[in-house]
Order: sequence, then C-alpha cells, then structure tokens
Amino acid sequence: MNKLSSLHVLTVCLLMLLLALPVSIRLAPESYDYVQHQLFALVWASEGTLPGPHFLYQALLLGVQALLPVANLPTIAVAINAVALISTGLLVFGLLYAALPRSQSAIGALALTVVLLLAAPASFPSWHSGVYYLSYISPNSYHNPTIWLMKPFALGLYLLVLRIEPARRSSWRIILLAILVAIGGVLAKPNFIIAVIPALGLVTLVNLVQRRPLDWLLLLAIAVPSGLILAWQLFFYQGEYDSGFVLAPLEMMAYWTGSSNPVMLLLRFGLSIGFPLAVLILYWPALRQDRGVILAWLTFATGALYTYLLAETGYVNDGNFGWSAEIGLFLLFVMSALLVIRQERAVLDGQKRPGWRFWLASGALSLHLISGIVFYFNNLSTGQYT
Repeated sequence: MNKLSSLHVLTVCLLMLLLALPVSIRLAPESYDYVQHQLFALVWASEGTLPGPHFLYQALLLGVQALLPVANLPTIAVAINAVALISTGLLVFGLLYAALPRSQSAIGALALTVVLLLAAPASFPSWHSGVYYLSYISPNSYHNPTIWLMKPFALGLYLLVLRIEPARRSSWRIILLAILVAIGGVLAKPNFIIAVIPALGLVTLVNLVQRRPLDWLLLLAIAVPSGLILAWQLFFYQGEYDSGFVLAPLEMMAYWTGSSNPVMLLLRFGLSIGFPLAVLILYWPALRQDRGVILAWLTFATGALYTYLLAETGYVNDGNFGWSAEIGLFLLFVMSALLVIRQERAVLDGQKRPGWRFWLASGALSLHLISGIVFYFNNLSTGQYT
C-alpha cells in the first residue's frame, strides 16, 4: 500500500481550499440556505430556542464566534465549508492513493479527487433553460452548508460500516470513533444515516442467512446512537413543527422538473447516475463481488426511493429527502471509481493498452466533470444553483 506523506496532505489541503473558498465566499453572505442557517444560529443564541434537531452546524457557527468574536457568521460559514471539504478531500485522496499503482498514485489520486468533488449530473439537455441541478440528483452541491458538513461524516462512517462485514474484531478506538462519527453525522444532517441503515440492515440479514460472522460490537456502535438520535429528531419535528412525512410518489421531483412525464423524470435520473451506471454494466462480474460498491448502490437506492416517493408534511416541495440520494450518489461515485481502478490497474500502470470498457467508463465520468465545472461556475457567477 502506498504511504501518504506530509507533502501529499498539504497539496490536497491547498487544492480543496482552491475549490471551497471562491464558491463559499460567493454564497455564504447571501444564498438563501446559508442565510437561513445563520438566522437559526442567531435565534438560538438570543432566545435559547434549539434551531432544529440537527443543530451541529449552528453549534459550530456560534462556537467559533464565541472563540473569535471579531468573525462574522458568513466568514465562519466559509471556514466551516473549507474544513469540511478538506476533510472530505483527504478521505477521498487516501482511498484513491492506496488503490492506484505507485507510478500513478500521487498525481492520479489528486486529479481524480478533484474530478469526484466537482462531478455533477450530465445536465446538458437543460442548460438552455438554466437548469443544472434541480430535478436531477447531484453527487456535489454548494448552496446548502449542512451538506458540506455532512459529507466527511458520511464518507468516514461509510468506511467504518465496511469494516463490519469481514467480522474483524474492532479495537476500542475504532468503536469509540464509530460512535462519535455516527453522532456527529446525524446531528450534522440525518440523511445519510436514514439511507445507509436500511441498506446495512439488508446486508446484515443476508449475512445472517448465510451464517457469515459480523463485527456485532461495531454494528451496534453505529446503529444504537444513530437510532436513538433519529427517534428524538422525529419526535422533535412532530412536536415543534407538527411535521412528519407522507407518501407522495414523484410529486417533489415532478414539481422541480416542471413535468410529471415519467420519461422526462427517468431521463434526468439516468443523466444523474451515468458514471456509476456505466461501471455497473461494464464491470458487472467484478462489481458483484465488491462489498463497497454493492452497499453504495443499496444506500443510493434507498435515498432515491425517499426522494421520489416521500415528502415532508407542510414542506412537500422543499426536497429535503433528496439529500439522502445526493450523499448516496457521492459515495457511489467514489466506490465506482475505486472499482475501475482495481480492475484497470495494469492499464493505469502502463502494462497494457486501455480497452473499450476503460474508455467508456472514463467518457461517462468526463461528462459529469464537464457538467460539474459548468455547475460550479454558475454558482460562482450567479450566487444561485439554478
């Protein structure tokens, strides 16, 4: 396995800052979601009213301001985004760097990390109407600060979840880390947990039927604190906001698409998942044996079902269940990229020529990258996501 150096870490940090700072500086002072979350923090500070059941972001805003009174909330929001993206970037880079052959490990991992953190739906058909995001599912977005904060927790917890199945006995440090990351992730934004827990439950059931051993202590360290906090969050919403969820098939996505035509909805769904879908088809025999990709597909599928079938009562068109599909898709992009690397290691090491599967998968990812660059600069220039 390739070992990370301090130079690698520093380079990733600088690249992530270059990605995070321009768009965060543009959005934090005036974009609706940022302003709302800053207002929630101010109300919490002045009235002592908890802003909501996932309050980690507001706690960070107020905590940093207490330490640095000269810093205003938009500036702190920019800093939180930067730290969150650096954390996510380091995790992604570490996975890619370990998987790539030594000859390509540093430059290749850096480049692919940037690609995966810029990727967006291949939204070419709707560019003429200024739609780059709404009605699609995007692995990356910029307008909501809590999705930035959730992403490193989600990826970190996902990697811990993958340790459950081989039945290795986790140390107390890993158990404690799992508890902390699970709690942090749910309090940042619960969308990842509500998607991964059903997927993990299905995997656990399959392992039980097949009598495969599991790391039960690690499983409980993730599931128990997450489940308890989720139960409290649901109780909070029902009590404070008289809110819950309802079955509303296609209603939210049809609203944002501007059409209930199932062909249009299916097309935009397909354009959102082009790269992982290509990997699924092109590398199916290998994918069937890859736990990381299988669980990522199950997590994304759960999030997509929430997105297309459910809505919050009173907030039907807000699309808050969509965050589950988005974080699931981000993980699916990362896991699919790792699968291609493992399958094409000889190609990446220069030992043989790239085959048609490699070029098709690379082409699919390139379309997401082109759209992601356009989407990024649209956010940067307009301060809006559409």
